[in-house]
Amino acid sequence: MSNSQYKNNLVANSDTCNLNPVGTNVPNTKEDAVLVCLDFDGTIVNENAYAMLYDDTPHTNKRGIWFMYKGKIESDNPDISCENYNKKELLSITRSLLDSKALTLRKPQELRDLIDCLLTKGHKIAITTLGNHPFAIKVVLKELGLNENQIDNIPIIGSFYPNNETIKYDHINKARSIKWHAKRL
Repeated sequence: MSNSQYKNNLVANSDTCNLNPVGTNVPNTKEDAVLVCLDFDGTIVNENAYAMLYDDTPHTNKRGIWFMYKGKIESDNPDISCENYNKKELLSITRSLLDSKALTLRKPQELRDLIDCLLTKGHKIAITTLGNHPFAIKVVLKELGLNENQIDNIPIIGSFYPNNETIKYDHINKARSIKWHAKRL
């Protein structure tokens, strides 16, 4: 089964919170909690939001991974920050992109049901991105219908060196290293 077929066959019903992923068995108990990393561009949104927002971000040749969790942003390289842009302007641009349909949610009801179900079952979710815009992602998660508590409990992980062939593995490893606050939402 191809990746696109797998993605299209993943079903979560938030009323009964039954997970039915094709070709795998996702545990349904907190003791069997799993980490699910969702890529932002092309998974949560249809478009490449990184490219839409990148022009406003200071460019750097320095390497590092940043993450936002519980409202706090940290970087593994103290010389760089993803907060070097005008946050208010970025939020306005993101809202405009959503309102104009230049940035669209991909299967929003199914994605929200999946996230609700995973969080209800005590699983861990992280959002990964090649961009440097965690606050823009928070706007999109709110548009998806997640509440502030859910959004706060989903780490958002990105990097300053998007052309590295191992970057997604770095994001996943960062998600694995986060001290998770075990709590069903």
